[in-house]
Amino acid sequence: MTQITLSKTNCYYLENENGNMLIDTGYAYDKDLFLRQMGDAGISIGDIRYLLLTHHHDDHSGLVSFLAKENPDLVVIMHALCAHLVSKGYNAKEYGGRWCSKSMQTLTSVYKKFDKNWTLTFPPYFAGPHDLLLDFSRGSVPFLDYTIIPTPGHTPDSISLLSNDGSLFIGDAAANFLQFAGTHYAPPFITDTSRFYATWKELLTLPIDRIYPAHGKSFSPDKLKKHLYSLKESKMPLFTGD
Repeated sequence: MTQITLSKTNCYYLENENGNMLIDTGYAYDKDLFLRQMGDAGISIGDIRYLLLTHHHDDHSGLVSFLAKENPDLVVIMHALCAHLVSKGYNAKEYGGRWCSKSMQTLTSVYKKFDKNWTLTFPPYFAGPHDLLLDFSRGSVPFLDYTIIPTPGHTPDSISLLSNDGSLFIGDAAANFLQFAGTHYAPPFITDTSRFYATWKELLTLPIDRIYPAHGKSFSPDKLKKHLYSLKESKMPLFTGD
């Protein structure tokens, strides 16, 4: 496994004899950093057979269109809802939800005034006939040496990847950053708190050895158990996407 650490997003490159996989891409403006880190690791865009999107947000799908153009054989794997949302080219606001804490709401409000690149938009991607769109009507999906798991809560289209060695690539279904802001291993906002914690409960029944988030360092699944239900909706400000 090779970690590609971008401006705010961890992407992961997994080698597999049946086709190498990249998990997420970072922001569109991360392109130069992405290419530099890939080059430093000896990885070319043509080496990527599969690209798994954990969900449609700009910090995860910003480079999908670029990579698909550079590598016509690339197969994008994503939730069927993600395919719809990523074609719009912006982070969906219609699902609402809540900030994980008042502190996070304040930090985000201040930050967006200084980072002019943070527009919540990205080049849209339109799924092709060779892409793999998942509906999870029968539960988790086996794929190569992995299992793709629906992990909704942060967004309704969130998915994660569990490898046979117990490594879970969780996207934003959990996070390990800004703990001082009261995140409790959650991402900055959650569209559905009950589904979010139902996801954690389900994950705790699986043979997970280590969790690799899109934001922050890897951590033990014990952190999910310890912080299960730590966030209280009564203290979580409503999220409107503004």
